Amino acid sequence: MADDASDVRIPLVEERLVTSKREVETGRVRVRTLVDENETLVRETLRHSTVEVERVTIEREIDEIPPVREEGGVTIIPVVREVLVVQKKLILAEEVHLRRQIQIEEQAQPVLLKTQRAVIERQQSGGGLSTTQEESL
Repeated sequence: MADDASDVRIPLVEERLVTSKREVETGRVRVRTLVDENETLVRETLRHSTVEVERVTIEREIDEIPPVREEGGVTIIPVVREVLVVQKKLILAEEVHLRRQIQIEEQAQPVLLKTQRAVIERQQSGGGLSTTQEESL
């Protein structure tokens, strides 16, 4: 029997774990953008400037050409001519007076402003649709 005891075999068992993965769709996400349009009235002040031209006859003898000058909001531009006589003289023929007139008017202009917003919808695996988030700029 001694031989039988040495021939005894004990089977050893080892468990092994085998894992695997698979994708399961639990839902979907849809993102869309919407554009909202709002008409806004824009007010702005505009300034217009006009120039009134007046010619003033002078016909006076002068010794030198006068400079352009400004008097009481009027710009005066001398116009000179030479006249041939036994001697040469400067005659102030005329002055051009420029008078500025400023008009201010308010204007309103309709302007179309656009705002874009994103709507995110999640579709559940059961087919339900739920809006989860809305973002505006």
